[in-house]
Amino acid sequence: MLKRSLVGAALVAGLAAAPAAAITVNIHGILDSGANYLNYEPVALAAGTYTAAAIEDLFQAESHWSSNAGCDGAGENCSQGYVVRYAIHDSDGTLLLNWIDPNPNTYFADPGDALASAQAAGAQLFTVLIGGTVYFGNPDTTTSDNRGGVSLLVQEVSDVPLPAAAPLLLLGLGGLAALRRKG
Repeated sequence: MLKRSLVGAALVAGLAAAPAAAITVNIHGILDSGANYLNYEPVALAAGTYTAAAIEDLFQAESHWSSNAGCDGAGENCSQGYVVRYAIHDSDGTLLLNWIDPNPNTYFADPGDALASAQAAGAQLFTVLIGGTVYFGNPDTTTSDNRGGVSLLVQEVSDVPLPAAAPLLLLGLGGLAALRRKG
């Protein structure tokens, strides 16, 4: 009987710790970030660790210029062109992640090429310590000549922050001690 109860408690704890569904965040490149994040995309997130991955949705990539310049014959290595970049701040203004494609010469003539480059770099981790509104935005402050935007798939990878995991650990250890005592 005790064994069935412990298995049931483990299943309930496992279900409670299941990550939430992924959400899509579209960041318009022409919105000025400003110091107050008014033009950032607000998203309510619980405390936890998340990934942000560039995807094709409303946008592929953004450009901080009204035209491309300095591209090679393949449409790469531009001095001005498309790139995937974004910033994530918590409600206190703390920077959680400021990301730009880490590949050298990351500006492209085509937004699809910039998206492919960002996707090759993989999803980026960030942690929300206290649940609430998190702001996703364009880190460019001069946006009147920008084009496009960035679409992100945000997925929670751990919704049980370490302090909240302690009671689950104690429950498990207590269950093991009870099984040992009975056996």
